[in-house]
Amino acid sequence: MEKHINQDTQTSQELNANRLVNFKNEIEESNQKKLKLVAMKLNYLCLSFDPYKTDDISIEETNILNEFNLNEFLSNPFDFTNHVLRLLDIVETEIKRRNQ
Repeated sequence: MEKHINQDTQTSQELNANRLVNFKNEIEESNQKKLKLVAMKLNYLCLSFDPYKTDDISIEETNILNEFNLNEFLSNPFDFTNHVLRLLDIVETEIKRRNQ
């Protein structure tokens, strides 16, 4: 049983890592306008959305959650926050890289 749980956790971590790599590749191919828009949306989510209170999600928040496939992380607020911050870090790093 414990081995099965560890495999599920490993599979989930690999899936999340693949998603981050895919997101990074997409961001690297995006134009400056799209980068700023993505950063703005993720910042909005960080400032306005409380992953511990998912019973009253606004339409804007729902749209952003859907756009970045974040719905599945809602069951674990820590994982949700961690993933959103990783996405935001990828975007901000790319913006800084281009501004050098």
